[in-house]
Amino acid sequence: MGAASFYQAGDPGDLFKGIREEYCASLDGLVTELQQLHVEARPASPFWSIHSERGIQNRLKTVVRNATEDIIIIAQHPRGLAPIAGELKAANRRVNLTILVTDKGAFAGLGLRVFEAGEELTELFREMMAKNAKMKDARWTTDLFLIVDGMNAITVGSRGGKRSATVIGMPAVCFMMKRLIEMVEPAIRG
Repeated sequence: MGAASFYQAGDPGDLFKGIREEYCASLDGLVTELQQLHVEARPASPFWSIHSERGIQNRLKTVVRNATEDIIIIAQHPRGLAPIAGELKAANRRVNLTILVTDKGAFAGLGLRVFEAGEELTELFREMMAKNAKMKDARWTTDLFLIVDGMNAITVGSRGGKRSATVIGMPAVCFMMKRLIEMVEPAIRG
């Protein structure tokens, strides 16, 4: 008969110490990479898009909560305002909130004060579309347009049933859009 083999278990602390050190080093490397991605993911462009419903709602809620002076909204359908109605009600207590709509009755259930868009603003949009068909993508429908503090704007709509938002972070352009709306809209002029 041959010699018998005996096995003795090693110290579990030594075994798991090596595994723990390797795991922690791997996790530290992953955190470093994710932090770098987070910095790189910030939009470099003053125009950027959001393509998830959750992302759109989060962005809308954030800009409404962060408003310090005024919010101007042009809304086509109440479904665009319903998810942020609570934030808009809270904002209305601290900023000047103006919601312009084409059919005031359709927005009655939201509990928000809305104004029927004036003829001059409505005509401005009609003229813009009539002058140049390239300005309007026939597949795109706009539900909501917000200008916050004359510094940034968001347009929300859909194309082919998929909702998206375009965020405009150009203060000069946003200020000019705000001033144009103020000049032609009686609800804002007072």
